[in-house]
Amino acid sequence: MVTKTIGVDPRLAEDAFYEEDYLRDVARVNAAFRRATALDSPVRVVRRRVRAGDIAAIVLNGAHACVALVDRRGLSPTETKSEGFEGHYVVVEDANVDAKTFTLIDPAGDARTKGRKIVTWSCFDDARRAEEEAAEVAILSRDCMRHLGDW
Repeated sequence: MVTKTIGVDPRLAEDAFYEEDYLRDVARVNAAFRRATALDSPVRVVRRRVRAGDIAAIVLNGAHACVALVDRRGLSPTETKSEGFEGHYVVVEDANVDAKTFTLIDPAGDARTKGRKIVTWSCFDDARRAEEEAAEVAILSRDCMRHLGDW
């Protein structure tokens, strides 16, 4: 997993979205990060920013899946953007390096397309940058996915 913040960012305590469940979320999320960063964990957590070109290379190698946290509204050119952040996870299924596009699977997407949509790298990066604290990308190898079933 690549993330900008290991654990819960303390600045989120002041966000109205988290005010009711903040302490419970801190305990839950920080415990998950402790398990993930344990020496015997099959999960590797790295604190850094991953760009669209990096994600394309990872997905195109065929051995990995990529799940990214985005602002849902940033993936739709017709959606009116307002204040705040509507966190949403999508799977990066494929990349076209020449066209600089990703094929995403959106679990809440249109059933007629099985949730698939094509977005430009720029659109994808903008949707990921919408909330600087929330830049998580989970990069899962097939080997790691087998181990995660034990959690």
